[in-house]
Amino acid sequence: MKTAQLYLILVIILNACNTASIEPKFQKIENIEVTDLTATKVTITADVVVYNPNSISIYLNHIELDVFANKLKVGHVTQTKQTEIAKKENFNIPLAVSFNPKALFQDNFMGLLEAALSSYQKEEIDLEFAGSAQFEVKGVKFTVPIKYEDGILLKEE
Repeated sequence: MKTAQLYLILVIILNACNTASIEPKFQKIENIEVTDLTATKVTITADVVVYNPNSISIYLNHIELDVFANKLKVGHVTQTKQTEIAKKENFNIPLAVSFNPKALFQDNFMGLLEAALSSYQKEEIDLEFAGSAQFEVKGVKFTVPIKYEDGILLKEE
């Protein structure tokens, strides 16, 4: 009888310790908006949405993203503050990137003219976020790729 109880306790302990960690999932980037727009500075803010499918909290350790506007790299975002993400929940990671809008037109005169005409006609820029985020679940680290593209209006209609 004691052997059966000991065996049952051992099985319960092993099952409790053997919960598999599931890699967090990048969902989307939302709330993209231009918060500052001048002749020398454009600031864009956004939220990276990540889902934690685990039944325990996980930690965001690090995020690295390159930001492209009209296919030109205009910024880099690094976040190294460890942040706890609750179990089975979406989590928003706020980002902000600033750049000089002249960077969009640096290639050459024809590129400047084409980009200026294109921006004037549609008054929007194509944004791309590319990089990764590193998470930790019970001591196991996961690197989750992030890639997202969207357009954003520079002026209100």
